[in-house]
Amino acid sequence: MDSLCLGYCYTQVTDVQQEINGLMDIRRNFKVDPEKIKEINEKRVAFWRDELR
Repeated sequence: MDSLCLGYCYTQVTDVQQEINGLMDIRRNFKVDPEKIKEINEKRVAFWRDELR
């Protein structure tokens, strides 16, 4: 894991008007597979769980 990345925050989950950097498009269709997002998040949780033991 990259030790410099400690977290992240999405301020806009969906695309709106001129901004197109969301995880979902303006019609709320996923642009990224939700299972892939879950997989990435679970790896981070497992990493920090092991670090805190």
